[in-house]
Amino acid sequence: MRWHDCLCETMGLYVLDLDDTLIDNQPVDMLSFKLSCEHFGIDHPGDAAISQLRVEGKTAADIFTQLAGDKADEIIQWRHTLITNEEVWRIAEPKPGVRAALYQLHKNGDRIVILTCKQAALARRILEMTGLLGFVETVVTSKQKGEWLAKQKETEAVFLSDDPAEVETASQAGYSAYLMTAPYKQASYELRAISDLYDIAEIAAKGRPSVLVTGATGFIGAHLARALVHDGFEVHAIARSTPGTIHGVTWTDADLTQPLAGLPAVDAIFHLAAYLGQEPEQCQAINVDGFANLLAAYDDRAPAVVFSSSSAVYGIPQALPITEDHQLTPHTPYGESKLAAEKLLAEWAAKTGAHTVIYRYASPYGPGQAPQSVLPIFVKMALAGEPITYYNTGERTQEFIYVQDVVRANLLALQGVKGTYNIGTGEQVSMRELAGLVNTAFGGKGSASKEVPDDSFNMCLDSEKASKDLGFAPAYTLAMGLADYAGKTKQ
Repeated sequence: MRWHDCLCETMGLYVLDLDDTLIDNQPVDMLSFKLSCEHFGIDHPGDAAISQLRVEGKTAADIFTQLAGDKADEIIQWRHTLITNEEVWRIAEPKPGVRAALYQLHKNGDRIVILTCKQAALARRILEMTGLLGFVETVVTSKQKGEWLAKQKETEAVFLSDDPAEVETASQAGYSAYLMTAPYKQASYELRAISDLYDIAEIAAKGRPSVLVTGATGFIGAHLARALVHDGFEVHAIARSTPGTIHGVTWTDADLTQPLAGLPAVDAIFHLAAYLGQEPEQCQAINVDGFANLLAAYDDRAPAVVFSSSSAVYGIPQALPITEDHQLTPHTPYGESKLAAEKLLAEWAAKTGAHTVIYRYASPYGPGQAPQSVLPIFVKMALAGEPITYYNTGERTQEFIYVQDVVRANLLALQGVKGTYNIGTGEQVSMRELAGLVNTAFGGKGSASKEVPDDSFNMCLDSEKASKDLGFAPAYTLAMGLADYAGKTKQ
């Protein structure tokens, strides 16, 4: 039976399944059939044919028996191993609109229950990795469904299933139970039942949540804005003169260095606009005073704020990896301005009661990044066919984080958390090793050292707090991120 086919909907209680999670823009169920057929050398009948068989109530065992006969049991076991492997879900994401819908339902106080025929622990981990677990009340497996339903008698529930026995069980438990046949949208009675995650965006459409992204024309901001549009949010962005061209984003002409008025009412602000240089006056004007102007514009509305700070607030590390309670002694104007902005946000939150999250990143990298820091400079050299030049022995180490993981961390902040978090991978790499990895990914031509005075230091963050509180786990190792970066650069 399809995971979609057993659903419950009450006045504010939604039961969903996990089948409509995407990996590489493909639904996991469909992807698992493709990979299974490819692994065993079986002709794949096509997604449409598989979908039709699923609609008809065919199980995976039924389908593989039809496709492969005696090999079916072996294939089913292989597929089960595949879909219960956590690594498979490493880069999973919800279908378009799902995150915004769950955010809106959660904000409204609705109860959200995940129904899955998978192991509950795996289901929770998948939800955690896709950044949805914070919206969910509980995870119920098929075996637990009857017991869970029995505990819900006080709610006005409607139970939907294509299994007559389950309908009978639900009826005996005191529910309005209906035997459903696909397609569900042809139901003759008025229900807000959600038959799969495609439809959940329709539930939230009446109250679509909105966000503001500052710095949306920049490196991380552009990636985040696209992700938020994909996830179904109404996305606003500030541009000083020329608006960006990201599809689905509404641009407001505003200059953060000036008093602001007329900004859109939003549920959350992602503040990424920043001056990355070391000119003290610019750091103060943009990173501190500009942030103050933005917060002042929202004094009376107090939306949640997710502030992109920097590991530069720590200064020279006293020990590695650096935890959030490390002393804050920035030694650059940029780091000083980021720390001042953090203090500004804390004061504003105390005054307004707003939820705030501060992220201190390791060194982000990825497509669209200007060659102003070491990794994109190395990439530029590799693409130009020049030997990658590092300083001195190349033994200095640094920690890098792929932009998609930075985006994922920002999306996790929508689950209602608050606090200050390091966001990194825990993976230190020397400059000499980095040159080799960049050359491998981008087809570069060797490396060379250059003797220069260099007072830079080793850097690595401890992101355990983000893992514990947010469920954050980097999806990309440095080698994997560079490979993805190179692939997108060549497109």
